[in-house]
Amino acid sequence: MTCWYDAETVESLTAGQPDVEGAQEEMARVFGVDPAALTAAEGTSTGDLGWAMALWAVAHAQEYGLTSVTYGNQQWRISDGVDGAAEWVSLGEVTDTEGRVVLG
Repeated sequence: MTCWYDAETVESLTAGQPDVEGAQEEMARVFGVDPAALTAAEGTSTGDLGWAMALWAVAHAQEYGLTSVTYGNQQWRISDGVDGAAEWVSLGEVTDTEGRVVLG
């Protein structure tokens, strides 16, 4: 799952400050678990709580002004969907969020 925006929205969101705290509070309400309380799982897979939270954050990125969401070694970045835009990119083996969902 990904979200792409028009160029004006991308510019507006990247110029603003994300409401990371608001997004984390809402994720805790929706999922019943504080995202900061997540721990590293044995590999990530579809259906784990961290992925569910990461996908929720992408779906609500505009509402909270988020421009990136990282989980495990995968990252989504805000885009207009053109010029080689990727849905999620691998950050390689060096980067791992150790089970946390990182919002930016």
